Amino acid sequence: MPLLTGAANGVEEAWRIAAVERRLPAQGRGGLPPFWPDIDVRRFLIVQHGFLTLDMAREQLVQRVGSQRTPSRSAIGRFWQKLDGLELAQ
Repeated sequence: MPLLTGAANGVEEAWRIAAVERRLPAQGRGGLPPFWPDIDVRRFLIVQHGFLTLDMAREQLVQRVGSQRTPSRSAIGRFWQKLDGLELAQ
């Protein structure tokens, strides 16, 4: 079951994911969060950015992928700040 629920339509989700996955790694290794290799977590957080609160996103991830794979509230916040920066740079 894909983790892409509750944000926008499928085309918009795919566009948001592709845009972030192209642009964020270009900022260098230091720009990538530790959970970046976990595609389910990464894509869920990209899609839900701007739609969920930090607590809601973390709670949904714990339910979907378990607490071991779920980043901390702070890590989610830092990642979403990076996404805000990408949007401002456009």
